[in-house]
Amino acid sequence: MKFGIISDIHSNLEALNKVMPILINEQKVDKIICIGDIVGYGANPNECIQIVKKNVNYCVAGNHDYGIVRKTPINNFSKPAKIAAKWTRKKLSNNNYEYLQLLPLINKIPIWNLMTVHSSPSSPSNWEYLLSIEKVKNEFNYFNEKICFVGHSHQPIVFEKCMNEINSFTAKNGLDFRTKDANKYIINIGSVGQPRDGNPQASFCTFDTKNNRLKILRVDYKIENAQEKIIAAELPTILADRLSMGK
Repeated sequence: MKFGIISDIHSNLEALNKVMPILINEQKVDKIICIGDIVGYGANPNECIQIVKKNVNYCVAGNHDYGIVRKTPINNFSKPAKIAAKWTRKKLSNNNYEYLQLLPLINKIPIWNLMTVHSSPSSPSNWEYLLSIEKVKNEFNYFNEKICFVGHSHQPIVFEKCMNEINSFTAKNGLDFRTKDANKYIINIGSVGQPRDGNPQASFCTFDTKNNRLKILRVDYKIENAQEKIIAAELPTILADRLSMGK
């Protein structure tokens, strides 16, 4: 089974329209997983949800998805994020609003020994960022699967636990990696629509269970078009500016 894995689209239709055909037509994945935050920040929430509904087989909720449908508070969101969340609420169709409401916090795919959660296995609804070995070392105790895929930080990184040792591998420029049957993994695949690792390219992932091959891929998309839409929607300018900075 070959999975395509996406996360943190954030209503960026240009990025999603670039990534999805690569997964389907070039990488020829069998199933697609989404690890949340379909919406927020960008100007095309309905269009992005429709693409996810059509193509994604497994999806969990992110903090922006739940914040927009009032299932988690947005008090701790930055000011631009709050503005975007309230704007998105007004723009969502009833069907798409309901779709976000029904998304689970965790998905387990036992047949392939995989788990997905937007933030952390230990506290899925507390929206924690897993960015360091120190932060993830206890997280391995909260899932039994071989791999837990996460999002939320917008920074692609692989954490590998071998016995009592944890190693990390960053993927700022992509990564081609083979998992080992004896080890456990927490894998952040980065962000399709708003990378924050200094590389503005969309980040996404494939995982082939036949040979345990994980690829984190980076690809250019029409950033200027996404920025123009954000400005035209009168959303905060910083949400457009940061796309070209990858921060």
